[in-house]
Formats: sequence, structure tokens, C-alpha cells
Amino acid sequence: MAEDAVNYYVYVATNRFHSRLYTSTTRDLRRRMNDHRRVSEQSFGGPEGCRKLVYYHGTQYMHQALFMERKLRTTPRQALIRIINEENPDWRDLSSEVPVRQRE
Repeated sequence: MAEDAVNYYVYVATNRFHSRLYTSTTRDLRRRMNDHRRVSEQSFGGPEGCRKLVYYHGTQYMHQALFMERKLRTTPRQALIRIINEENPDWRDLSSEVPVRQRE
């Protein structure tokens, strides 16, 4: 899929201890991760303190992203950890690798 065909992202963020996994969908992943960090700095933990992007997948259509989000949210934790380990074995923060979204 061409990079410009990616309109939606499904992502998994975690806290620094990897004890929480937060799954969601967004159109602008870079902005959304900045929001996670800002909220975390302003409050104790923010949305579960999930500031570190450990997995993401881009898709062209919203219904595909929502389907994948639902699938990931219902996946048992150990299976989700296996998925993350396959793509990101060191659990690095992938925020800097996310392409900048072009505004329409």
C-alpha cells in the first residue's frame, strides 16, 4: 500500500512499565501520541500513563481500522504481547517513525 493511501491508524501505546496496553484508532497518529504525552504530563498518569507507541498499523479505510481495533481489544493480553514482540521485539517507542500526515 502506498504511504499516501494510509488514512487511519490502529495503535497500541503502553506505559513505561508495560503494565498497561491502550489500543485505539486515529487519523493523525503523530498528533495523537503528542496528546497522550501532554495529558500524561498534566495529570497523574494521564490515560493510564500510556505515552509510548509500541505498535501501529495503517489502513486506507475507517471501517478496516475500526475492525482491527476491535480485534486487538478483544485479543487476550498474551496474544497481543506476542503481536507486539513480532513487530517490535525491543518495545522501542515508534513515535518518531510515524509519517507526518498531509493535510487536505
